[in-house]
Amino acid sequence: MDYFSGLVSPKSQAPLYQDGKILMSLDRSEYFPIQNGIAVLLDHNMLDNKRNYEMKIFDELPIHNISYFRPSLFKKIIGQINFYVKNMHERIDNTFRIVELGGGEGHWAAHCKEKYPKSDVFVCDLSLKALSRCHPELKRVCADITCPIFEKKSIHLAVFWVSLHHLGRESLNKAITEIFSALDESGVLIIFEPNSSFFIRKIMYNSSLKNDVYFDKNEKALDFSELSSIAKKAGFIEMQKSFLNPPYNSLFVKQLKHWYLYMIAVEILYAVDRFLLEPVFKRLLPARYKNIKKFFTLYGFAVYKK
Repeated sequence: MDYFSGLVSPKSQAPLYQDGKILMSLDRSEYFPIQNGIAVLLDHNMLDNKRNYEMKIFDELPIHNISYFRPSLFKKIIGQINFYVKNMHERIDNTFRIVELGGGEGHWAAHCKEKYPKSDVFVCDLSLKALSRCHPELKRVCADITCPIFEKKSIHLAVFWVSLHHLGRESLNKAITEIFSALDESGVLIIFEPNSSFFIRKIMYNSSLKNDVYFDKNEKALDFSELSSIAKKAGFIEMQKSFLNPPYNSLFVKQLKHWYLYMIAVEILYAVDRFLLEPVFKRLLPARYKNIKKFFTLYGFAVYKK
């Protein structure tokens, strides 16, 4: 049985086949190890300084096995995309394939596996240490998401869940272009990332409090208008875009220095979203609602279709 069926060489894009604890090309000219159940497609010689720095950051994360967000957020997002997924499920004869890109410990991927238990769910990341903590039912791949990982048109649902914003502009373009090639003809891409238009986030980035919250000194957010342009240039069609203040996991927030300040802040923002921005802005300013809301929310959420 080829547990990692559908993977390709990041160098040549040649399909890889499993032989015990090794993945190899058909002509046996390329070999990649499987270490502790993780397919290692990462070639350290291909990583630039920024990618090596990113790998080091996530290898050394001080907080383990705790999601940033409460389970209700995952359920809400999966509920919103279920229309697209259901249509694909009905059309696809073979196994439905999902991938979380830059997924770390794979919290999003784990919720997908729970929702779609018969699917093949992959999680890809630079950090072997983070992948070692993933749910055992996930197919773990240590790889650079800016390089080819999967056979063309083999993935049905892909997600960048709080991962794209760690990439530079060129790498971000490459990552989106690569997943476009890997997606099935009607495949769906989900992007959930920090929103750069939120004024409080801009203040945080320029304050000493930044060191309490962000593990990456180069932390930045994404401009979703620019992101939409990049996705469309790659060939994607934008299906929906929205902005929100998510429900944070208190177990995660309590790991931060001065956590009580941040717990109060994120709970207030979540309440503002639920009880003011959604019901009031949406009713009073339906035409301008989305454009206004992005200035008051921490995250953006977008759905693209190939």
